[in-house]
Amino acid sequence: MNKVLFICTGNTCRSPMAEGIFNFLSGGAVSRGIYAEGGGASENAVKAMEKMGIDISKHVSTQLTMEDVKEADLVLTMTKGHKAVVVSAVPDAKDKVFTLGEYAGGGDVSDPYGGSEEVYEKCAREIYNYIERIVEKLK
Repeated sequence: MNKVLFICTGNTCRSPMAEGIFNFLSGGAVSRGIYAEGGGASENAVKAMEKMGIDISKHVSTQLTMEDVKEADLVLTMTKGHKAVVVSAVPDAKDKVFTLGEYAGGGDVSDPYGGSEEVYEKCAREIYNYIERIVEKLK
């Protein structure tokens, strides 16, 4: 089983949703934030996931470490900017770091932070579609 690491900015919206979806479909994922502060998943992220039957209500935002990147088999960031930060911090990992969209055949995942429930649901559906493709690719 691959150990997949999802990365976003604060580890409160996109990467926790990605972690929840991946673990729901397959298992073996964790998520981190480049600037995580230890809070929970955002309220609208929790609600968007609940509508998909996935519970991320106990998620705790966790700061990314170089060790996290080294231990992962596959590192998936939400944007090209996140990818650049990770590759710059851990250059040896560049062959296993991709944006979620790049690995699944799409673009960056926009940050829903501060958006309405609908914005979060749209983001969650986009992530779900990408992860479905990735789970198939990893089989």
